[in-house]
Amino acid sequence: MSVDVVVYCSSLERRCGVGAYAARHAAAEGVSSISNLGQLGHRRPTHLHVHHEFGIMPLGELKSVIGYCRRNRAALHVTLHSVYAVPEPLHLWPIRKVAGIADRLRARVGPRLGVQVTAPDRPPPDFLNGWTWFNRTGLLQARRIVVATRLILRGADLIVATTQAAGQAVTRMGGRQVTVIPLGCTQYPTSDHRFSREDGKLHVGFFGHLARYKRLLDIIAACDRLDDVVLHAFTTVNDIWPEARYLADITACASSRPWLRLDLEYHPLERIVWYLSQCDVNVWYQEPSDIMYASSSIGEYLAAQRPVVAADTAVTRDLTGIVQRVDPYDTAALADAIRNGQHQDTSGMRVYLERHAMQKLNLYRKV
Repeated sequence: MSVDVVVYCSSLERRCGVGAYAARHAAAEGVSSISNLGQLGHRRPTHLHVHHEFGIMPLGELKSVIGYCRRNRAALHVTLHSVYAVPEPLHLWPIRKVAGIADRLRARVGPRLGVQVTAPDRPPPDFLNGWTWFNRTGLLQARRIVVATRLILRGADLIVATTQAAGQAVTRMGGRQVTVIPLGCTQYPTSDHRFSREDGKLHVGFFGHLARYKRLLDIIAACDRLDDVVLHAFTTVNDIWPEARYLADITACASSRPWLRLDLEYHPLERIVWYLSQCDVNVWYQEPSDIMYASSSIGEYLAAQRPVVAADTAVTRDLTGIVQRVDPYDTAALADAIRNGQHQDTSGMRVYLERHAMQKLNLYRKV
């Protein structure tokens, strides 16, 4: 039987970097991409590869996709851009508290009774047990996330995670077949030119949606500590989570700092990589999160093949030795890393790009 793969990404038309990456990788293998089931027409693919993001793909749309695959006996592959720890009953208060007390009692009483006590199985600190995000997320949104996660765990023939930690978390939650493939590590054309050759200053690059968790204000604060610096900030207002006050803060910084070059225009990813490749060092400084998520922007930083300074989080742990990782809450350390980052060896980055760009494409060859 011939194999017919279609990539489904509901964010393709919403200026989403992840969606654009998915379409580019698919096109490189001659695989078509769609943003809704209606675009299939009379076509009946054997495999549907869904790129799923909470908050972008509605629960009803996910149910429709799963139902379509069941009715047409199409294999369902799902790349999870974000992974939340789904709270199980034993993780919730007060049962979770009672379970902790029981653990301590067993530790005290067990040895006296000659019972061997083993440490309880706990999730690693990078991936919390679900209580933290569940407790602060609105009940309705939390319910949607839990339902969507369980639907994917039950309905997907293959789940793709983008980091090792996220893949392990999906497996612990019951994922049947899980593979880890880094997202967005394809190579775009780069430039041999450097901005610093024109003025002798240290040119720093930043890229990402204009959202607080991207920590652009912290990057600006770090650059305040440096002399002869130019910060190129390529950012666009997020259509899904607009932050007007944050935009006002950023534009105020730009008006008082002539060295901050703020670009709010939307650019194709190839153009962003071209710009970043001309900087001396680029900075990815997103805040740590209690969810596992993909970052398409880190892929663009890597594609530029210039030194990268990144916040030390679970998202960048797989890039140890490839990017320079720093404390995510220490702007002084960030400033030092930026100052010295231009001397970083990028040979390992090129090897990583080549290996994982091919690995991403190989997903379609294996089906």
